[in-house]
Amino acid sequence: MGVRMPRNVLSLLVALGATVVGLPILWFGGALAVRSLDVTGDGASAAAVGSALLALLGAAVLAVAGYSIRWSSLGALVTGGLHLAFSGVALAFAPYDEGALPFLWQLVFDLDRASNELSSGIAMMLAFGVSALLGVALLVGGLAALRLRASTTGWRWLSLVGGLAAIVLTVWALAAGLRVYVGFLVTASPDASVIVPEVLQLVAVVLMFGVSLVPLLRSGLGAWVAGVVVTGLALLLIAPLPEILAALPSDVAFLIATAGPAGLLGAVGLTLIGVAAGTGRRRRDVLASAAVG
Repeated sequence: MGVRMPRNVLSLLVALGATVVGLPILWFGGALAVRSLDVTGDGASAAAVGSALLALLGAAVLAVAGYSIRWSSLGALVTGGLHLAFSGVALAFAPYDEGALPFLWQLVFDLDRASNELSSGIAMMLAFGVSALLGVALLVGGLAALRLRASTTGWRWLSLVGGLAAIVLTVWALAAGLRVYVGFLVTASPDASVIVPEVLQLVAVVLMFGVSLVPLLRSGLGAWVAGVVVTGLALLLIAPLPEILAALPSDVAFLIATAGPAGLLGAVGLTLIGVAAGTGRRRRDVLASAAVG
């Protein structure tokens, strides 16, 4: 009879494995999709659609870290903490001066020599705040799983309201992240007085996103709703039509052209689904054990 792997170890291995495998696929596919997107032609190119689907595949693998909660909170807590740590450093130390780049951004830019797609994908994920959103979702899910309780009608309604708020906050975070991205990496002469308020707004929205997921303690309904809607939006925007982009304001068009094809929405939506599924399965196990006991 084989030795049974401890649940904490299994959770950690699954979460770290999914993160290590999923992130490069998401980075590469997302950057390639944005680069391949034809904003002047009559339709989406096959290369752009294929790259966007590759990004979504990476997002799906990445979301398995959320499902690791079914065995233990450890995997989600560790990977969520890593997401938040890297995101926090990236947002706190902006690449204002090419002659004196902060250490993390120096690593990102150095990677450009080996793979421009990976470098661009990492830069988008950090500056747009997606890493922060994923980190908060995993941490809240992991912490909630430590004290899961039976659901009630009131908690389901509260969870649903939280899920609807999470949808709005995800879009809001990406909109704020777009301005951070432009300020960090597009503007020739970054202005701290302009960028710092945008970074603070992004941080505030990410924190509110985390609060909206607190009902996971009692119900995963909100996380399920938010995950399905955000993932559906990601699929809807996977290949935005050029004529639609051309008719929109430039900042809105740029957000749509990155959030969908680059897998940014998909990463958040699928991670929420993973967290909801993991905490739901864990809740059933906990309640079943309590009933037997």
